Amino acid sequence: MIIDGGSCENVVYNTMVEKLGLKTEEHPQPYKLSWLKKESEVKVNNKCLVQFSIGKKYTDEAWYDVIPMDACHILLGRPWQFDRKMRHNGFKNTYTFKKDGLTITLGPSDLRNEAKNTMLSRADFQEEVANAVEVLACVVMEENCSVSDIPLQVKPLLEDFADVVLKEMPPGLPPMRDIQHVLILCWELLFPTKQHIG
Repeated sequence: MIIDGGSCENVVYNTMVEKLGLKTEEHPQPYKLSWLKKESEVKVNNKCLVQFSIGKKYTDEAWYDVIPMDACHILLGRPWQFDRKMRHNGFKNTYTFKKDGLTITLGPSDLRNEAKNTMLSRADFQEEVANAVEVLACVVMEENCSVSDIPLQVKPLLEDFADVVLKEMPPGLPPMRDIQHVLILCWELLFPTKQHIG
């Protein structure tokens, strides 16, 4: 979610609306946007009433124009800020307003706390794995790591797929192609028994 005083509209990501099964309506005044997606301009044909919450004390709903975009899932623009009589403190990067008799101040995410909150304990991780239909693993390696730095459980898998794993990474990202290939690693291939979970 992004709060943007430079946006003249509230907008929501069309895929999110579809996945959540939210009801849309035809926009009374269709228009075109060009800055939210890296490609050409986007025509806005639909709008949607979305209920959302931020933290434990603030729940709200607002009308959003439904569009494909790369920026975020929900963008709260000037209409939302105006309706809430928002006060923006540019130095602290906070937004303060009153709702249902409460004074609410929204601030930027603390990424350090977010990282702590999104990490699972070992017991929670084991429970999630036991209940999962499929588990994917991602091994992140530094550019200058050696073969001895690769976890033992992953080495056989990398050897099996040696023809698709490059010895040296090329500089920059590969060009986009019409067909995109994805390598999915199943948990059973990496860890045949759950005793190795760690």
